[in-house]
Amino acid sequence: MSSTIFLHYFHHGRELAVPFKQVIAFLTKYGTPGVEPYSNEIVFPPEEIADIANVVRDGDEGALCVAFNGPIINDQFRQLVFEAMQKFGFSAYEDAFDWVYVLPESGDNVPQALLEELSHGVQEVQIAAQLWPDQ
Repeated sequence: MSSTIFLHYFHHGRELAVPFKQVIAFLTKYGTPGVEPYSNEIVFPPEEIADIANVVRDGDEGALCVAFNGPIINDQFRQLVFEAMQKFGFSAYEDAFDWVYVLPESGDNVPQALLEELSHGVQEVQIAAQLWPDQ
């Protein structure tokens, strides 16, 4: 299994930022936010979601991606990722570059450079259970 899973917002093949404070508020439903200088981190209870999530900032207001380090692929993690996909329009992929998971009719937004790295391509998902189904 991957050691990191990423959530990115892509539009017309470009990576775009989403509101940083909204992403942190969303993740806080599942874990504990860090304090300065770690205000971009969320720590989760042991053996639940992941070891930690890092929100990569784009300036003061934006978030370019969320990186889940040491993800635990279970129903709770799948539900968090699916909710984030619905709320922010994120695509999800792991550092092993097997699939990129997207919401229906969003596959055209994935950058070509990422598509070229994937061993299996784009997978549209309509429910949380379709994310990493073999895990």
